Amino acid sequence: MGNDIIFSGEYQDIPFNRFIRDIERENDVHFFYRQEWISGITITAKGDHLSLTGVLQQNLAGTGLNFYIDNKRNVFLTPLDLVTILPEDPDYEQHDEDNGSRGDKGTINTSQKYFKGQKTRIVETIIIGTKEKNISRNRAIINGK
Repeated sequence: MGNDIIFSGEYQDIPFNRFIRDIERENDVHFFYRQEWISGITITAKGDHLSLTGVLQQNLAGTGLNFYIDNKRNVFLTPLDLVTILPEDPDYEQHDEDNGSRGDKGTINTSQKYFKGQKTRIVETIIIGTKEKNISRNRAIINGK
């Protein structure tokens, strides 16, 4: 793999966070993860010219974690059940009604927006210019989906 990192070392059932510190310090690599994801995971590897990809594949099997190494030597750890495609959910346009006194229509609940994203609005016809149909100058209608 073009993005793989080669290193040497001897690790016998060491906590994953200690392995990460060693690899980052000695190899100019940066890991991104949440502490609770790696809690209880240990790493075992020994040798010269170890492949980080190989070591992670062997030691993360069955842990519920996946990883990705980019071309800038960043290692991203993610849970296997990470949602990458958002389901259809009418709740994610829900508004906080207590903001109505400010004159706006409320804000989208922050936690819903973070976890589910904001629903896009599909417009089939866009009219640019005046609403009066008898005025054709400076008017455009865009139809489609």
